[in-house]
Amino acid sequence: MKFSASNKKMIFALKPVVEVATKGTNKEAKNAMRVTVKADKDRLDLIAFGERMAIISRPVQPMINEVDYSFVQDGEITVNGYDLMNVLTSFPKEEKLDFTHDETANSLVVTMVSDSEQLQSMPLYSDAVEPPRIAAKFQKSSQVKRILLVEGLGKMIFATTYRKGDMYTKYMYVRTRCENNVVTFTSGDGGRFANFEVAQMAGATGAVGANVKDRYDYFFHKDIVPSLCSILKTPPSEDVACNEVVIQQAEKDGSTTPDEVVITCGYVTLVLVNLEVDIEPEWNKLDKLFKLDNPVIITTKVKDWELPVKGIRATWNEEYQMNHTIHNARIQMIFGDKIIRLEVEGPMKSKRKVPIFSVAKNADATFTCACNTLYLKEMWENCISGADLVFEASYAPSGKAPLLVAKDATQSDAPNNVNRTFTALFSSSLKS
Repeated sequence: MKFSASNKKMIFALKPVVEVATKGTNKEAKNAMRVTVKADKDRLDLIAFGERMAIISRPVQPMINEVDYSFVQDGEITVNGYDLMNVLTSFPKEEKLDFTHDETANSLVVTMVSDSEQLQSMPLYSDAVEPPRIAAKFQKSSQVKRILLVEGLGKMIFATTYRKGDMYTKYMYVRTRCENNVVTFTSGDGGRFANFEVAQMAGATGAVGANVKDRYDYFFHKDIVPSLCSILKTPPSEDVACNEVVIQQAEKDGSTTPDEVVITCGYVTLVLVNLEVDIEPEWNKLDKLFKLDNPVIITTKVKDWELPVKGIRATWNEEYQMNHTIHNARIQMIFGDKIIRLEVEGPMKSKRKVPIFSVAKNADATFTCACNTLYLKEMWENCISGADLVFEASYAPSGKAPLLVAKDATQSDAPNNVNRTFTALFSSSLKS
């Protein structure tokens, strides 16, 4: 194998491939850290495969040459991805480099075209990285704005579970729902859930992606979300606009469990595999919880929560954590006085107030429950409007704790023709 290419553009093309090879994967896995380079007359492939995500980057193909590629001899080599990136970044970016397979030494030699005395070499692996077979047909297909997919996945990963075990598997994913000019991201751990909706403004076109009337859900495992966002945050091409991604899902024959989810953006193809269980029906049951007609509905201001929540979280100190895994605060809504009281008892105590701006519905003079202070912290941290925060509560049957719902005011993004809305739903407790 031998070819030459622009160093700057090879670094750019290689970056997402190294991301897949080195992050979010089991370091003991066969393909961990490895990148395979395949070169022929009309094509250059850069391939990596972690446990849950594979990448096939094809910066050179018929009618496309993203790296100033000059072909000499075809071939295939596999190297350590970190080593290859470190070698490339050791040369000036403006240089053109020769990439040569030295079969005698079984190594890849990278040489400066302008000065052949300056070179680097690295050993090769004997086995190539083999990506999953990409399905010939798909049951689902959606087109989404690249930057919105990155925003939504990144925003919702906080609510995925950290717990291990089969009963928590369904909470290790961020669900992405595409339907009729709206894309909605949902995640949760069983105790709390979060929902982030991006909807196209009335009269606009193409603001979210392709207008698909069918509702399609895709699930992204939390282990690959950081790398996925890192890869898609920057367009794969410096020369061609890549504003949208295509998401497709193939299913196993006779099963609704996804076999693979394929994401295409420019010349980069990402293949997501090892989706353990058929979790879609379980998640569909949760949708109704975000649409309950709750008997308590009040409006507060986002800014009014920040300092009181910081105060109650300050009591979650090292001494308390030594003997407790959950930190609850007592919440009392006093509708006549338009005040929410937050109280924590322990080695450190906190008594704080949040003003109620307006009361839309209340069944009694007061409403009292207890809630994990972490949920309250996440609630105001993830609000996007900086304006109104609608707080809802349900009265639960005897012996059960009510649900709390916090709905952030919709944020209008006129330049991009979309509206964004964040909602948090979390359980309360009978014990403060």
